[in-house]
Amino acid sequence: LMEITDGCILLYNNILHTHMDKIHSTRTKIVEYATALNDIETKMKKCSEKQHEEVRKSLTQSHNVLLHHMTELCRSIAWLKASVYSPESQSNLWWLLQVCLRTAHNASDKGPLFTFMPEFYLTAGARLYKCLREYFAPSQPFEKLPNMKPTLISFTLFLSNFHCDARLVNNDVKTMLANTITTFITYPLQLQAIEDMPTANLHSFVRNMLYAYDEDKPWTSVGHRILATLWRGSGFAMRYDHPPYMTKAATEQVNLCLLSYPYVPKQLLACVQELLLAEPVLAGKFVHSILEHLNWSFSEFIGQLQEVQQQNAREWNNATGLLASLDAQALRQLRIVDMLFELSVSLMRVLELTIAVAPNVFLDWEKNDTAEILLTALVQCVNQILSRVTTRKNLFDKIVSGRQPETGLSSVQHYPLMTSTAGILLRMLKHDDPAMSKRATQALISDPGFSITSVEFLLNITGKSEVEVTSEARGPTVAYSRVKERKFVSLQEYEELMDGEVDTLRDVIINLRHATKAAEESTEEPMDEDSLCTICYANEANVAFHPCKHTSCRMCIKFRLMSGGECFFCKETVECFYDIPAAA
Repeated sequence: LMEITDGCILLYNNILHTHMDKIHSTRTKIVEYATALNDIETKMKKCSEKQHEEVRKSLTQSHNVLLHHMTELCRSIAWLKASVYSPESQSNLWWLLQVCLRTAHNASDKGPLFTFMPEFYLTAGARLYKCLREYFAPSQPFEKLPNMKPTLISFTLFLSNFHCDARLVNNDVKTMLANTITTFITYPLQLQAIEDMPTANLHSFVRNMLYAYDEDKPWTSVGHRILATLWRGSGFAMRYDHPPYMTKAATEQVNLCLLSYPYVPKQLLACVQELLLAEPVLAGKFVHSILEHLNWSFSEFIGQLQEVQQQNAREWNNATGLLASLDAQALRQLRIVDMLFELSVSLMRVLELTIAVAPNVFLDWEKNDTAEILLTALVQCVNQILSRVTTRKNLFDKIVSGRQPETGLSSVQHYPLMTSTAGILLRMLKHDDPAMSKRATQALISDPGFSITSVEFLLNITGKSEVEVTSEARGPTVAYSRVKERKFVSLQEYEELMDGEVDTLRDVIINLRHATKAAEESTEEPMDEDSLCTICYANEANVAFHPCKHTSCRMCIKFRLMSGGECFFCKETVECFYDIPAAA
């Protein structure tokens, strides 16, 4: 019996799931054909019989061909629904899923003997759940399956316990389970199942999400995606179920208020807050990892964009835009750019979440040794991004202003970066404790990369007086997904932002204006350029490294030591650092 069970699960894992996946793609083809048919019918209505007889004839022929193919596909779907996607098949797969879950949990209780359980039980469990959740027709709802709630909690524990289990040696299995979590948390029913886990398991689940990114542990790289998804509904301009910059343009009849609002997992976010505040070492490593990952992804994004421009500068056609001038290889490279951009936005949302639920990680310098370092690094990162994307007529502006097809740079726009940056600024500068708000403001404006015009770009108020800014009424708004191709002017134009968010952002910018003006009027003598730290150019180079004797400021070397401790210049391991004696 055990061999038969193993054989059934192995058969599904290796063959049947791939077959079910291909069958499911038939539905996607039907949707594509239906869209094409609607487009053809719209064009036919615009063609008069006399003036466009040949065009109309060609469209009619195309319409008949597509209709024929669509009819055949619909017949296939009807047969598949009766045979492959039948209630009996659904019941059998549901039983197989429960077998996988019970086997994995029972094997886990045996300690080291867990390593002898076949790994295909884990991969088959994840694939069976995906098939049952996504492949069957709405007439056979997933939620109506027997023993749904206990099985859902069991599957939640299955994902939580095993995607970071040290007893699993196959990284691909861990990565697959981690990726399953990222799709699992997009459904409210499943998020509620996570929150229904025992407290110990819930803390373990959150702790696994807060792992610092490690190249040798690829499954840890999805933690930020999970956290960014959990932040929907709570972050700045995040009143949506799916990011509008990832959604195709809506029809004129669709309004933002008709979109589904996300389920806000308050218990999960409270657990994130508890762990970040209770374990400063874990919080420091996590935030440092996110900041380094963001620095890399955004720098790589800009670098790749510059490389594409240089490779295709001679073939750039201003009449058709950048993307229409590129070859196939360059277009593939642009898809990588697109991915890097989405990664950067996701990481910024995680930083917004972190500073919102646990601001002390950045602002409590007295009790947290790494807080000042992390705040300085956060400020540098935010200012770098703002300076790159708010300058008119630079590479980024040229790309987003061009005509973009659906492929390529579909999500690279000002809006995602502007909203995530605004969210970080608001959470950082609007604190209940005025002393911490002042500390954050001072750190922001004292950074060499800070520019008040870059911040004013968010609401397009550069050059306007304070009276004009405060008295200006908000004009008509529109959903971002409907006007993605329109040139960015101001965040005030978008329906996703509530009036209160716009007002708060306006107040923050005005306060930054005042702080910047006060700093410019300060009588403090400028620092000698020869004594500046050559890493940040913000502080005095006041420490030297042992044994190489290179120098930097204290903040830069402390941040460096959080991730390894190599010298910036010679790559020799820094054993310690010491103060440089003041000149006599």
